[in-house]
Amino acid sequence: MKVDQAIESSEDAKHEPGFPCPACHVITVRQPWASLIALGFKHMEFRTRRCHFKGPVVIHAAKNWYSAALLEIVWKHMSNYTEKPKEALQALFPCSLPVANAVVEDCKQWTDDSYAISLGQVRIVTWPKPAFNGMLGVPWKTSLTTELASALARSRVLEGQEKDGVYKEFELLALRNKINDWLKSEKLAHFALTPSR
Repeated sequence: MKVDQAIESSEDAKHEPGFPCPACHVITVRQPWASLIALGFKHMEFRTRRCHFKGPVVIHAAKNWYSAALLEIVWKHMSNYTEKPKEALQALFPCSLPVANAVVEDCKQWTDDSYAISLGQVRIVTWPKPAFNGMLGVPWKTSLTTELASALARSRVLEGQEKDGVYKEFELLALRNKINDWLKSEKLAHFALTPSR
């Protein structure tokens, strides 16, 4: 599916919440954006065409990253928590996998040549192929990190104390700031990640 084909639809059947679904709307998003949607850091997806659809969608991680520079930023960040950052990267930022269910709430013009699709009610995919299941097999450096990685792998919605613990242990707010700094350096600050909900 091309990036500009924001929504892939099927007229055959009604969407059923959860994944898999016999007929569903899909937004394919490159990493790290797909996982950042699932983790609650990205509430808008930007496209060059208006999306007229509103309703449930599956957020599917594309097979490629948005840029090599972002891959490097996330790689270095994950190397703080394990001696095998490649495994951690594949676990928390998987490619070619559905990572979340969400609801398209609206689509508005953002810049002269881009539109912002507002996403709400985001839920991490936990069945039948959990998006973050790989977190369990990563050799994390501390038992607390291992415990929180396990919690994240089982989470349907990341919230409350679990969310606070995961955000703090993996320093996800610091990662968000690094990504926002990169966006600013690339003159893309208008696409900056928003505070988590």
